[in-house]
Amino acid sequence: MLQKTVTEPSVLLKEYNLSQTKIREDLLQVLMNTEVALSALEINERMETSCDRVTLYRNLKTFVEKGIAHQIFVDNHESKYVLPDRSVQSEESAGEHIHFKCMNCSVVKCLHNSPILPVALPEGFIKLESNFVIFGLCNDCSNTDK
Repeated sequence: MLQKTVTEPSVLLKEYNLSQTKIREDLLQVLMNTEVALSALEINERMETSCDRVTLYRNLKTFVEKGIAHQIFVDNHESKYVLPDRSVQSEESAGEHIHFKCMNCSVVKCLHNSPILPVALPEGFIKLESNFVIFGLCNDCSNTDK
């Protein structure tokens, strides 16, 4: 499970000075109960509280901006969201890391043990964001015994 050091969404919202709403608490609970990154649609399907797309995306954007959630740009049309594993946060693991997307089942996982070394940009270049995704087959999908 992610967010091992925080067990309640209300505690996390308070830690980041965000108002506690049922939708935010439910959204965080969904993210706390998964070990893989989820799309907005997957999150919405798992939420107990119904909300419209605008509200869902607005809250996800707030979580990403505050550093609560991690947004993974899988391709030009899809983003997935996951809570960083705060129980293993260190100077090294808090940095950028590789993500893995299964081309069969679409699962996306953070590979925290695969940090990205800093990239030296040419003078005058400014990095806004970066994205590192490996595409392949996960353990379940690559199992040939099926």
